[in-house]
Amino acid sequence: DKRYEIVKELYATEKTYVSCLVKVSKLFVVPLKFASTSEHPILQKDEITSVFSNIETIWALNKTLLTELETRFENWSPTQKVGDAFYNLAPYFKMYKEYSR
Repeated sequence: DKRYEIVKELYATEKTYVSCLVKVSKLFVVPLKFASTSEHPILQKDEITSVFSNIETIWALNKTLLTELETRFENWSPTQKVGDAFYNLAPYFKMYKEYSR
């Protein structure tokens, strides 16, 4: 069914995106924040914020969306809905405005 294929693609794409956010955080944000408290920081805290903005908050939002999509994907039926997952999180997507600056 076409809806299933679309939801499958949404789920797979969101899973990849969340995985990438985790990697960026673990490989760059966390070490840079830790180093920023050292005597010779690589970047200052404000520079880290300028580069990575609110990526950790974005990760939390998209992890929540991924969980919602996963639940719907695993319990798929022809009447399964996914729009409500986006609708319920819609107010939080405003944080992308800060992230995209």
